[in-house]
Amino acid sequence: IRRPPRSTLFPYTTLFRSDLKLADPDTALHHLQLSEEHYLAGRWDDSIGNSRKFLECVLAAVAESRSVATSGASLPDSVASRPVRVREYLAQSGLLESKEKVALDSIYGLLSETGSHPYMAANEQARLLRHMALTFGQFVMLRLRGSLP
Repeated sequence: IRRPPRSTLFPYTTLFRSDLKLADPDTALHHLQLSEEHYLAGRWDDSIGNSRKFLECVLAAVAESRSVATSGASLPDSVASRPVRVREYLAQSGLLESKEKVALDSIYGLLSETGSHPYMAANEQARLLRHMALTFGQFVMLRLRGSLP
């Protein structure tokens, strides 16, 4: 019986490379690794920033894959280069329901705001926001996998 690797990167690496073959997995996984390193080093804002960049990379790669699968064409640069447009595309293409897009927009907003919450320790905020980015990233990748033939 093989044990899975202890790294938190394992499920995301598998989804990116094996199952979905999303574009540019190295950049997304680099941001995920930096997020973990910065968290362990106590660099909370950097950890949150890299969690946001990880989520942006995942959403852009999923949107690109969805566009190619549904229309046979790449996502226009005007959409791919703007995170808000990518999230709108994912909802318009039917990959996300409107309530899921609202939740994703809210999480993205939390990841984009710097500074700690007055009633929460900075390390706990970084940990929670990192986990939210990971959870939503995995959710969107699983949604894409479920939509592919």
